[in-house]
Amino acid sequence: MNVAAQRHRQGRARRGSFIVWLLIALPIMLLILLGVTGIGSLWLARAELGNLADATALAGAKVWGDGADDAANRTAAHLAAQALGEANTILGIASTLSANDNAANLNNNDTCPGTITLGRLTGGVFAADQSPMAVNERACRAELTTSVSLPFLSSIGVVGPFTISASSVAYYDGVVAGAGTPRLTMISSATCP
Repeated sequence: MNVAAQRHRQGRARRGSFIVWLLIALPIMLLILLGVTGIGSLWLARAELGNLADATALAGAKVWGDGADDAANRTAAHLAAQALGEANTILGIASTLSANDNAANLNNNDTCPGTITLGRLTGGVFAADQSPMAVNERACRAELTTSVSLPFLSSIGVVGPFTISASSVAYYDGVVAGAGTPRLTMISSATCP
């Protein structure tokens, strides 16, 4: 047999095995790429929801602290927190929040816990069932939950949708209404009526 012909046949066999391995590896690499992209999108959604919770709580605490402790101002605080929260997006999708406002209830909270809850913050404890005794005890808690679908993974039936949650508490740091700033804080516990 001719040496050149033998080398030619061996080269064709090697090219054929490379194509087989490529056809096997390509779908696996594609699934890994989709998985990594999905995990990245999920982390991004969690970060965006955390930022949304922070902004919502800060807005509520700011409006409540800047004004009087009356039903009209508490309603304004609920609505400001809702408006700022809805101005943000999660993975490009607009958020929808409940204002959770009812002027007939303590601190104007319709339900407790709610998406946006006003209450008293003392000693690291947020109490929606107590009225603040001082301006610097006025606090707003944002408790948000959303469902996130990752289109490229959900559409092929791999995983999803995912439920993510975030909560933040902000209080008004000032001894006189209108002379302070809202600040985020950690809480050790929260109580509801």
